[in-house]
Amino acid sequence: MRVETTLQAERALDNILSCSTDIYGKETIKKFYSNLKLYRHLLANNPLMGIEERDFSNAIFTYRSVVIHPLFKVIYTIKDNVLYIADIWDTRRDPELLRKRLE
Repeated sequence: MRVETTLQAERALDNILSCSTDIYGKETIKKFYSNLKLYRHLLANNPLMGIEERDFSNAIFTYRSVVIHPLFKVIYTIKDNVLYIADIWDTRRDPELLRKRLE
């Protein structure tokens, strides 16, 4: 399965990488990015491995998520044999904000 990244997810990743380097250090960010690449590959081969997000039961798409780091999860959806990474979400944030971002 092909994996695409939405603009929202790219922005989130840029923000995480730029802001978190100062806080957590380069090695931690390298591990995070390595995990992200690993899960991207795993999701391409096993697209249903993530849990279905119940917070989006009224959404047009079915969103799924997989935790790639204790503080971050990848939110994705599948359409026409393409897995779209919709967002990379900081799990400490209010879920209502995520719902608004993905509407």
